[in-house]
Amino acid sequence: FAVTKQRDPETGQQSLLFQIDYPEIAESIMPRHRFMSAYEQRIEPPDRRWQYLLMAAEPYETIAFKVPSREIDKAEGKFWTHWNRETKQFFLQFHFKMEKPPAPPNLPPGPPTVKRPPPPPLMNGMPPRPPLPDSMPPPPPGGMTLPPMPPTGPVPPPPVPPQLPPAPGVPPPAPLPPMMRPPLPTEGPGTIPPPPPSN
Repeated sequence: FAVTKQRDPETGQQSLLFQIDYPEIAESIMPRHRFMSAYEQRIEPPDRRWQYLLMAAEPYETIAFKVPSREIDKAEGKFWTHWNRETKQFFLQFHFKMEKPPAPPNLPPGPPTVKRPPPPPLMNGMPPRPPLPDSMPPPPPGGMTLPPMPPTGPVPPPPVPPQLPPAPGVPPPAPLPPMMRPPLPTEGPGTIPPPPPSN
Protein backbone atom coordinates (compact mmCIF):
# COMPACT_ATOMS: atom_id res chain seq x y z
CA PHE A 1 0.00 0.00 0.00
CA ALA A 2 0.97 3.66 -0.35
CA VAL A 3 -0.43 6.76 1.35
CA THR A 4 0.21 10.22 -0.09
CA LYS A 5 -0.50 13.46 1.75
CA GLN A 6 -1.49 16.28 -0.59
CA ARG A 7 -2.37 19.96 -0.32
CA ASP A 8 -4.29 21.91 -2.94
CA PRO A 9 -1.95 24.75 -4.04
CA GLU A 10 -4.85 27.19 -4.58
CA THR A 11 -7.06 26.55 -1.55
CA GLY A 12 -4.61 24.89 0.85
CA GLN A 13 -7.13 22.07 1.41
CA GLN A 14 -5.44 18.88 2.67
CA SER A 15 -6.17 15.42 1.30
CA LEU A 16 -4.96 11.83 1.63
CA LEU A 17 -4.63 9.41 -1.28
CA PHE A 18 -4.53 5.67 -0.49
CA GLN A 19 -3.36 3.03 -2.98
CA ILE A 20 -3.69 -0.60 -1.90
CA ASP A 21 -2.65 -3.64 -3.91
CA TYR A 22 -4.84 -6.77 -3.61
CA PRO A 23 -3.08 -9.23 -5.96
CA GLU A 24 -4.91 -12.32 -4.61
CA ILE A 25 -8.43 -10.86 -4.37
CA ALA A 26 -11.25 -13.03 -5.75
CA GLU A 27 -12.76 -11.99 -9.10
CA SER A 28 -16.21 -11.21 -7.69
CA ILE A 29 -14.96 -9.23 -4.67
CA MET A 30 -14.62 -5.45 -4.62
CA PRO A 31 -12.77 -3.71 -1.74
CA ARG A 32 -14.92 -1.88 0.80
CA HIS A 33 -14.12 0.99 3.17
CA ARG A 34 -15.63 2.85 6.11
CA PHE A 35 -14.63 5.40 8.74
CA MET A 36 -14.67 4.40 12.40
CA SER A 37 -14.47 6.67 15.43
CA ALA A 38 -11.79 6.19 18.06
CA TYR A 39 -14.52 5.05 20.47
CA GLU A 40 -15.63 2.14 18.26
CA GLN A 41 -12.22 0.45 18.07
CA ARG A 42 -10.86 -1.75 20.86
CA ILE A 43 -7.12 -1.85 20.02
CA GLU A 44 -5.95 1.48 21.50
CA PRO A 45 -7.33 3.70 24.27
CA PRO A 46 -9.92 6.05 22.69
CA ASP A 47 -8.54 9.43 21.66
CA ARG A 48 -10.96 11.89 20.11
CA ARG A 49 -8.17 13.47 18.04
CA TRP A 50 -8.13 10.40 15.75
CA GLN A 51 -10.47 8.37 13.57
CA TYR A 52 -9.78 5.22 11.57
CA LEU A 53 -10.24 4.45 7.88
CA LEU A 54 -10.92 0.72 7.44
CA MET A 55 -10.45 -1.16 4.16
CA ALA A 56 -11.53 -4.75 3.67
CA ALA A 57 -11.29 -7.24 0.81
CA GLU A 58 -11.49 -11.04 1.23
CA PRO A 59 -9.27 -13.03 1.68
CA TYR A 60 -7.18 -10.21 3.19
CA GLU A 61 -7.41 -8.99 6.76
CA THR A 62 -8.99 -5.59 7.31
CA ILE A 63 -6.51 -2.71 7.18
CA ALA A 64 -6.98 0.32 9.47
CA PHE A 65 -5.36 3.71 8.91
CA LYS A 66 -5.27 6.18 11.79
CA VAL A 67 -6.12 9.65 10.44
CA PRO A 68 -6.87 13.00 12.12
CA SER A 69 -10.42 13.28 13.40
CA ARG A 70 -11.43 16.15 11.13
CA GLU A 71 -14.59 16.45 9.07
CA ILE A 72 -14.37 14.83 5.63
CA ASP A 73 -15.37 16.88 2.56
CA LYS A 74 -17.75 14.65 0.59
CA ALA A 75 -18.40 17.15 -2.20
CA GLU A 76 -18.12 15.90 -5.78
CA GLY A 77 -14.48 15.41 -6.73
CA LYS A 78 -13.34 15.67 -3.10
CA PHE A 79 -14.06 12.05 -2.11
CA TRP A 80 -13.67 9.20 -4.57
CA THR A 81 -12.73 5.53 -4.88
CA HIS A 82 -11.53 3.52 -7.86
CA TRP A 83 -11.09 -0.24 -8.21
CA ASN A 84 -8.80 -1.25 -11.09
CA ARG A 85 -9.70 -4.89 -11.85
CA GLU A 86 -6.76 -5.37 -14.23
CA THR A 87 -3.98 -4.24 -11.85
CA LYS A 88 -6.00 -5.25 -8.75
CA GLN A 89 -5.31 -1.87 -7.12
CA PHE A 90 -7.79 0.05 -4.99
CA PHE A 91 -7.55 3.86 -4.78
CA LEU A 92 -9.34 6.09 -2.30
CA GLN A 93 -8.87 9.83 -1.91
CA PHE A 94 -10.60 12.16 0.50
CA HIS A 95 -10.20 15.82 1.42
CA PHE A 96 -10.54 17.29 4.87
CA LYS A 97 -13.02 20.14 5.08
CA MET A 98 -11.38 23.52 5.34
CA GLU A 99 -11.32 24.77 8.90
CA LYS A 100 -13.05 28.11 8.99
CA PRO A 101 -11.09 30.88 10.69
CA PRO A 102 -12.80 32.03 13.89
CA ALA A 103 -15.24 34.82 13.10
CA PRO A 104 -14.63 38.07 14.96
CA PRO A 105 -17.09 38.41 17.82
CA ASN A 106 -20.07 40.65 17.17
CA LEU A 107 -19.45 43.44 19.63
CA PRO A 108 -22.09 46.14 20.05
CA PRO A 109 -20.81 49.62 19.25
CA GLY A 110 -19.49 51.42 22.29
CA PRO A 111 -21.11 54.55 23.70
CA PRO A 112 -20.31 57.76 21.86
CA THR A 113 -17.30 59.58 23.22
CA VAL A 114 -18.03 62.52 25.46
CA LYS A 115 -16.03 65.72 25.13
CA ARG A 116 -14.47 66.83 28.38
CA PRO A 117 -15.49 70.25 29.67
CA PRO A 118 -12.80 72.95 29.69
CA PRO A 119 -10.66 72.98 32.86
CA PRO A 120 -11.95 75.10 35.74
CA PRO A 121 -10.30 78.46 36.38
CA LEU A 122 -7.29 78.69 38.71
CA MET A 123 -8.16 78.35 42.37
CA ASN A 124 -5.89 79.78 45.06
CA GLY A 125 -3.35 80.51 42.34
CA MET A 126 -2.83 76.76 41.72
CA PRO A 127 -3.73 75.07 38.44
CA PRO A 128 -6.10 72.09 38.69
CA ARG A 129 -4.67 68.59 38.50
CA PRO A 130 -4.36 67.25 34.97
CA PRO A 131 -7.21 64.93 33.91
CA LEU A 132 -6.51 61.20 33.86
CA PRO A 133 -5.58 59.91 30.40
CA ASP A 134 -8.16 57.91 28.43
CA SER A 135 -5.81 54.96 28.32
CA MET A 136 -5.71 54.33 32.06
CA PRO A 137 -5.47 50.59 32.67
CA PRO A 138 -8.35 48.90 34.48
CA PRO A 139 -7.86 48.11 38.15
CA PRO A 140 -5.80 44.95 38.64
CA PRO A 141 -7.56 41.68 39.52
CA GLY A 142 -7.40 40.32 43.02
CA GLY A 143 -6.44 43.60 44.64
CA MET A 144 -2.87 43.54 43.33
CA THR A 145 -1.16 46.89 43.24
CA LEU A 146 0.00 48.42 40.00
CA PRO A 147 3.50 49.78 39.57
CA PRO A 148 3.54 53.58 39.55
CA MET A 149 2.84 55.11 36.17
CA PRO A 150 5.57 57.26 34.67
CA PRO A 151 4.87 60.96 35.08
CA THR A 152 3.48 62.73 32.05
CA GLY A 153 4.82 66.09 33.15
CA PRO A 154 5.49 68.03 36.33
CA VAL A 155 2.91 67.17 38.96
CA PRO A 156 1.87 70.22 40.94
CA PRO A 157 1.98 69.92 44.73
CA PRO A 158 -1.38 69.41 46.39
CA PRO A 159 -3.13 72.66 47.25
CA VAL A 160 -2.55 73.90 50.80
CA PRO A 161 -5.80 74.31 52.70
CA PRO A 162 -6.41 77.89 53.77
CA GLN A 163 -5.47 78.60 57.41
CA LEU A 164 -8.26 79.94 59.58
CA PRO A 165 -7.36 82.43 62.25
CA PRO A 166 -7.55 80.88 65.72
CA ALA A 167 -10.84 81.36 67.49
CA PRO A 168 -10.76 83.95 70.27
CA GLY A 169 -9.88 82.43 73.62
CA VAL A 170 -8.42 79.22 72.09
CA PRO A 171 -4.62 78.82 72.41
CA PRO A 172 -2.69 77.81 69.25
CA PRO A 173 -1.90 74.08 68.99
CA ALA A 174 1.21 72.99 70.88
CA PRO A 175 4.01 71.14 69.03
CA LEU A 176 3.98 67.34 69.34
CA PRO A 177 6.40 65.73 71.81
CA PRO A 178 9.55 64.42 70.04
CA MET A 179 8.57 60.74 70.32
CA MET A 180 5.13 61.29 68.72
CA ARG A 181 6.07 63.40 65.74
CA PRO A 182 7.71 62.11 62.55
CA PRO A 183 11.44 62.87 62.17
CA LEU A 184 12.29 66.21 60.66
CA PRO A 185 14.20 66.36 57.36
CA THR A 186 17.32 67.50 59.25
CA GLU A 187 17.17 64.43 61.49
CA GLY A 188 18.48 61.19 60.05
CA PRO A 189 16.62 57.91 60.43
CA GLY A 190 17.12 56.27 63.75
CA THR A 191 18.31 59.42 65.51
CA ILE A 192 16.31 60.72 68.41
CA PRO A 193 15.97 64.46 68.63
CA PRO A 194 17.15 66.08 71.84
CA PRO A 195 14.44 66.71 74.44
CA PRO A 196 12.86 70.16 74.34
CA PRO A 197 14.21 72.70 76.83
CA SER A 198 12.25 72.74 80.05
CA ASN A 199 10.65 76.06 81.10
